[in-house]
Amino acid sequence: MNKFENQLVILMGGKASRLCPVTYSLPKGLNIINHKPAIFNNIDTLIKYGLKDIIIVCNDSNYDIISSMFRKCYKNLLNIQIVIQHELNGPLGAFQCAEPYINKSTLLMLGDTLCDCNFDYSKNFVGISENKNTNDFQRWCFAITDEDNKILEYEDKPNNKPISNKIVIGVYYFKNANLLKTLLKKDYPELNNEKQLSSLLSVYMKKEEMFAQTITKWQDIGTLENYVNTNSAYLTGRYFNNFKKTDLTIEKQSKEKVVSYEIDWYRQISKTPLKVLIPQFVSYKKGHNDYRYKMELLSGNSLYTYLNYYDIPISNVEYIIKSLFYTANIMWSYSNKKCVMNMPLASRYVFLSKTERRLKEWNNDIINKHEIILNGRKLLGYKEVLNRLSNQIEDLISQSEKYKAVIHGDLNFSNIFYYPDIGKFLFIDPRGKYYKIGIYGDKRYDVAKMRHSFVYKHNKLTHAGFSLQCDANEYKLTYDYDKKEDQLFDKIALMYGFNPTEIKIIDGLLFLSQIPLHKEDHSFQIASFLIGLKILNDSIV
Repeated sequence: MNKFENQLVILMGGKASRLCPVTYSLPKGLNIINHKPAIFNNIDTLIKYGLKDIIIVCNDSNYDIISSMFRKCYKNLLNIQIVIQHELNGPLGAFQCAEPYINKSTLLMLGDTLCDCNFDYSKNFVGISENKNTNDFQRWCFAITDEDNKILEYEDKPNNKPISNKIVIGVYYFKNANLLKTLLKKDYPELNNEKQLSSLLSVYMKKEEMFAQTITKWQDIGTLENYVNTNSAYLTGRYFNNFKKTDLTIEKQSKEKVVSYEIDWYRQISKTPLKVLIPQFVSYKKGHNDYRYKMELLSGNSLYTYLNYYDIPISNVEYIIKSLFYTANIMWSYSNKKCVMNMPLASRYVFLSKTERRLKEWNNDIINKHEIILNGRKLLGYKEVLNRLSNQIEDLISQSEKYKAVIHGDLNFSNIFYYPDIGKFLFIDPRGKYYKIGIYGDKRYDVAKMRHSFVYKHNKLTHAGFSLQCDANEYKLTYDYDKKEDQLFDKIALMYGFNPTEIKIIDGLLFLSQIPLHKEDHSFQIASFLIGLKILNDSIV
């Protein structure tokens, strides 16, 4: 991992006419890829590497939506400067608008380029990839290099087949900020009625060597075809799952038996009136280390996307959450006469035993601390707070039988597709197994998963939606939390017969239980532990 100690400039001022009709409502960099605005995939990666300062260049017509989305998502994590390009005179013209705000080494990215972002910042560089489409050269700028990958010159949108096959993909790094600022103040000629970045690059490399850095994983969403292909490429799940998209269906495949539980859940639900709550279940296969199923390919956005990135009035948010509870309650209210599960035994395992087993597996010293200071507040440590909550947890478990219902098991908001024009929700990626295989479980688990996503933005946290500082026994954790949303959720849960404190306890235990599943991100594990600990401390009565 290469630490990021630079500024990031993103150019989003173009008209995006090649992506119509998708861009009638959003600029292309904000069209949704992987449940989030496209360019946010890059930004979230760079935040994990240390990004703090960002400059976005937009135009007059898209300023409001860009400002709204960036500030809603990153207001507590980044220093944001939004600049308007009043004269739409090309990418170099847009970059020149950012010049007054540049004060250190700068990474420049085009708003329609997605890549893995693990760059080497030891040298000035231009991100490149080999062109495999020999007939598509008029769209691109090409870099001509020597044997050491030092850039010698550029061919920008050539009329004839270029000498080089190294496409400049829209990622540029300038180590010398003073030189960059000086050159951005100069005037440059137009090519095809626009100022092109190649003009700046050609002058910059006369003063400073620039190198071609190969970017192996990248996607361009500048055209409608590329946008559709990128959406397919970014279909992701947990590490043991694979996805295959066709024109009408999507297939999920895995070697892990957990997908078999999903298959059984879909099969049972699709034979009941509850089938209206899921996409059409098409087919399935179960074999040795091969579990797969096909279902209807859905359009639209997840509820996670809407609530985390769109600036929605709180009155509309309340309507959405009430509607979600209403829809989920249709599922929870379906007959459970066939279920003979010992619910207290099952809930003890799901809520408590599994959490204790996973924390033991994690084996981090923070588990044994008697107290922790989080954002200036003293919290009881894990063992101490569980001891204080023991009677409440036992009462919660003993009441499981009356909450027995058909459940989804993983109602986080990225597993809920939402269609606001008709007020419809569709549920995907069920857990499929609460304790034993089947469609039944404690419906409070579903509610806690919903709270997990809404109040504490769990999905957002997993995508670098927090900052963490640690000094001995004191922690400072910044994340997206709104007390009004917390109170709103509790009010609606109470309307449907749930005890908000019980739901909070389950939510806190969920944060602790998930920790070993994120071995790749130690900071996220600590953040999850601290949030879970805070929720449990808040639940003591």
